[in-house]
Amino acid sequence: QRGHNVTLSLDLELQKDCERVLRLVLDGQLHGKGEGWPGAIVLLDPQTGQVLALASAPMPTRQQLEKSYGALEKDALGPLYDRCLGTGSTKNLPPPGSTFKPFAALAALEAGSVSAGQSFECDGQITVGGQTLGCLSHHGRLSMQEAVARSCNLYFYQLADATGGTALHAMALAAGFGSPTHLLRGNAALESLGIRPESGVAEQNVPFPAQDFHRVDAMRLAIGQAPFDDVTPLQIAVAFGALGTGVVRPP
Repeated sequence: QRGHNVTLSLDLELQKDCERVLRLVLDGQLHGKGEGWPGAIVLLDPQTGQVLALASAPMPTRQQLEKSYGALEKDALGPLYDRCLGTGSTKNLPPPGSTFKPFAALAALEAGSVSAGQSFECDGQITVGGQTLGCLSHHGRLSMQEAVARSCNLYFYQLADATGGTALHAMALAAGFGSPTHLLRGNAALESLGIRPESGVAEQNVPFPAQDFHRVDAMRLAIGQAPFDDVTPLQIAVAFGALGTGVVRPP
């Protein structure tokens, strides 16, 4: 019996291009090291939340799924693992890393703790509570715009010190981190929820008694590291759509 028509939001040509790029990355052809990396690409329309492309690599073919499922399960690259949604693997997803820095900046601006023109000095490292936190370079004195552009850790450590972990945590939740995106309604178990970026979660995702953010925790949170973990490319795409439009739209 003929059913109703279904119109997909996926752009077929974009999807093909994303899969082609991921194959090149997997084959080690897009950088000089010659080693391949698995990965994912998610493209959303930020005005509507429509998913334009959702590609994960390596991607098994239908023939491989039918004939070599056992081998796929044992493959170290995890071809059965959907990296876009963070499902099909027992491994923890990575933290968002520097993709969270614009949200840390937004939290500071909203809290009024750091102005857009205020600058901080980056001399490569900072020591807090006996722990040394580093940057990948010695950037010198940077404004907020320069710190985002150069992804300066030292700037954001100092921004976190001025702003506090509570405000950073609230911004992360407002942007949709730490909860499912509801792409798979009624089947949320197939999508990673993520570790809520708050105090009370250690670097190895082991809960410990909830307490106020320590300075080091807040600093690590500002650069998208623990106690912030298990973030999917889909969640990051949704968050950046919100950063551009002011509205968190479920995909």
